[in-house]
Amino acid sequence: MADEVGTLITECERIFRDTVGADSEKLISQVEWIEYLANAEAEICRRAFVLNTTSTITMAASTHTYSLSRHILTVGDKAYFNYDQSYMEKATEDWLDRNLPPWRNTYGTPTKFVVYPTNDEMRVTPIPPAAISGYTVILNIATLPTTTIAAAGDTPEISSKYYSDMKLWALHKAYSKNDVEINLPDGSIQNLSGKYLALFEASVGPRSNANVERIVKEEPSYMRIGVYR
Repeated sequence: MADEVGTLITECERIFRDTVGADSEKLISQVEWIEYLANAEAEICRRAFVLNTTSTITMAASTHTYSLSRHILTVGDKAYFNYDQSYMEKATEDWLDRNLPPWRNTYGTPTKFVVYPTNDEMRVTPIPPAAISGYTVILNIATLPTTTIAAAGDTPEISSKYYSDMKLWALHKAYSKNDVEINLPDGSIQNLSGKYLALFEASVGPRSNANVERIVKEEPSYMRIGVYR
């Protein structure tokens, strides 16, 4: 469907009641709505891991560390070799130090990998020999959008079933900018920015802190029992 972002902007303007006059006369410009919707798409991805795909790493002889895209939010527990569907399992340095102490200097077909979220890197062990140089490893990943929404004619990368959530976040940001409040019948005040944020979080979930995001990216799922996601 063409112009999906433009349609979302129109719907947000209708709810915001910002439909009169030229764009320059509106409280929220089209550029701002685009920014809010782009931010909404990224927030949904970060909170709910809705963009799932694969990434490939090509083994190189005597090379143990490989770069990962900065857009990656999580890496699956297994990374598959494409030639025979054997796989490496995700581990942590602590686990390897306790269970495979010589792991940093061992050569052979890799069976484990470690993810370093801070550096956007992964390290494999054992270190690949020349015999498997050029072999491809397939990672299952959740990712941020690879292309940021930048125009009304763009189409979000996430599924259309999340468009309602995108509008909630955009309205939260719009009302936050203008600090708009409404008087309730009982005389109390309700903040509309907070209202739309609460609706968004009820649907998508709350934002994890940086430490939890690191743990989710770094540790295998079976190690994350009790970790808030």
